[in-house]
Amino acid sequence: DHRNVMTIGIFLLAVQTSAFFVGTPPATCDTICDRASRVGVRMLAEQQLLTVTLSGCAGGVGVGLDTLNYVDMLKPGMPGARVLKLGDRITHWNGASLWSEGQQIKLKDVVSLPLSDSHTLMVERFLQPHSNVA
Repeated sequence: DHRNVMTIGIFLLAVQTSAFFVGTPPATCDTICDRASRVGVRMLAEQQLLTVTLSGCAGGVGVGLDTLNYVDMLKPGMPGARVLKLGDRITHWNGASLWSEGQQIKLKDVVSLPLSDSHTLMVERFLQPHSNVA
């Protein structure tokens, strides 16, 4: 219905705007609509930029990312699961951007071995939408 089309349009604008401000390439409408349908986007939520620290990482971080650097896997009990949420978008890992010249840089190319005990990440997180309905 028209509300879903409007929601996707606003979501597209929000993602394009956030990509402009954080220096990551803007996603295409097809990519955004595909992602929105996979995660069941129904309402636009505010987005916040966070700096988070993963600690206790010597045995791994337990984080998986999709091709747009959204967290799509968190291994229970691992440092990533304690701090991150599914759907978070990681933009920087220990100060290194996860995008270069419009291309994704994979975590394996940014994270050096052996793993250090802590990592600092910049994360985009969508907040839960607030409802005025009682």
